[in-house]
Amino acid sequence: GYTKAGIILDDLLPEGDQPAMLFPPERPRDARLTDALDAINDRFGKKTMVLAREGVDRSWATKADHRSPRYTTRISELPTLKV
Repeated sequence: GYTKAGIILDDLLPEGDQPAMLFPPERPRDARLTDALDAINDRFGKKTMVLAREGVDRSWATKADHRSPRYTTRISELPTLKV
């Protein structure tokens, strides 16, 4: 089946009327960099080159051995009393 969805574009402003950023980026992104990255990936295959933040292979996982119980979200973790 299909689900009806919509997009609301609210508070659109011209670029000159936008409020100033509290912490502007140090360097604006250069379109030439992303174009070069896309060209290399098109030529040599997908994910040949990636940004540093997405290139880490996460074969590790965090340990949950010392995690607090989730009484309020998991009924299976409610404490039980055996008499």
